[in-house]
Amino acid sequence: MILADESLNRNLIHLLRENGFAVSSIAEDCAGVSDRTIAEMSLTPPKIILSEDKDFGELIYHRKVSVIGVILLRYNPSELEIIKVRLVTFLNEYQNRLQGKFVVININKTRIRRL
Repeated sequence: MILADESLNRNLIHLLRENGFAVSSIAEDCAGVSDRTIAEMSLTPPKIILSEDKDFGELIYHRKVSVIGVILLRYNPSELEIIKVRLVTFLNEYQNRLQGKFVVININKTRIRRL
């Protein structure tokens, strides 16, 4: 399951749902909660955080907050269509191997790091 951060473009949430991915949306369910609360929400049941907010890197690597996994999208608004394709392609291939990973996807590459 994917936990979509409030910062995530809503078109991406709709796209993922249309492609059969289970997505829980912070914007729809509990807008305004802190990043730390989102991290806690990702633990039970396990969910991969999907965000455009690079603060999750700070939270995880410097403040040592536990999460199941994170996908961080880095793109300009004009690149949304490219990111849509890259995200769905990536999730179709890796969706069952994302626990314990911090993934950064941009229009040129995908970087996968262990948490």
